[in-house]
Amino acid sequence: LVVSPWNHNVVLTLIVVGLTGCADSMWAGTTLASYLYIETNDSNSKVGYVEAASGLATLLTALPVGYIADKFGKAKACAIGGVSLAVANGVTTWAVATEKSYYYLLAAMCMWGVGSGVVSGPVQALYADSIPVGERSKFYVYLFATYLLVGTIGPALSIFIFEFDKYGDWTLAELRLVIYAGMVLELIISVLLFFFDDSKALGKEA
Repeated sequence: LVVSPWNHNVVLTLIVVGLTGCADSMWAGTTLASYLYIETNDSNSKVGYVEAASGLATLLTALPVGYIADKFGKAKACAIGGVSLAVANGVTTWAVATEKSYYYLLAAMCMWGVGSGVVSGPVQALYADSIPVGERSKFYVYLFATYLLVGTIGPALSIFIFEFDKYGDWTLAELRLVIYAGMVLELIISVLLFFFDDSKALGKEA
């Protein structure tokens, strides 16, 4: 029996990871740090706290998310990631729009961390379960190449903004637009996380 590696979960994972790489490079790095730096009156420590919140949340929720994936299925864990990203998206958009950024973004980054942990955990575990043995090395190359290649979009956008910025420096208004663009992609990702399906993993066929 020949099993095609290009099944539902594999294609969906590549799309999610591609969009994640694009969104992360667009808003979650230099753009967010610059926005917070201006918003907090040039406080490096406050910027650091916000950026650390995501990684800490990922670390603290890794075991609970893994338990849910083992107990109730990886697709259920993926859906939890979708909820987390949707909530984080709403809080981030509202905080940036109303300029009530710091503490709300601190909370939002915790939710982003949970969602990120799901994408790097249960999503990729289901990806592995959906690839035939002997094809996995190749498909993990595809996975990481997808993330890295689309990750060039964010820096390219930054170059574009700087090139046409008559003041030669980013303003909150410009940074806000870039964050909004990232939120659109993140919203798509949060929706896609509800469409993973444990029943379409290969199981013994792998």
